[in-house]
Amino acid sequence: MSNTLNKARTAADAARAALAVAAQALERARRIEAKAAITLEHLGNEAARTESAQATQLADLIAAGGPSAELPVAIDGSLASAMADAQSDHAIKRKAREQLDAAHAKAQAQLQDAETDVV
Repeated sequence: MSNTLNKARTAADAARAALAVAAQALERARRIEAKAAITLEHLGNEAARTESAQATQLADLIAAGGPSAELPVAIDGSLASAMADAQSDHAIKRKAREQLDAAHAKAQAQLQDAETDVV
């Protein structure tokens, strides 16, 4: 009986250690994802300011009697590229965090099962 209890305690200790590792990884993933979200938000704000400025310029031009034909919209290619990159970066980091969320939940369940075996 004592040998079974020792094995159960050893398994619970291992599960506790695995949960601690999973929690640390999840916390790092959350910080990484948050930084990517901030970058994406800043780029989105910059794009919105640029669009507003261009809209104001176009409105002023139209109010002054021009243009007589549709003008092409001047798109900042570097900003559009940076936005696309930031969106992709954030999506990848979000998915990584979601995978670590699942691993953390699994580690919690395994610890709970191991602790139940000790009792």
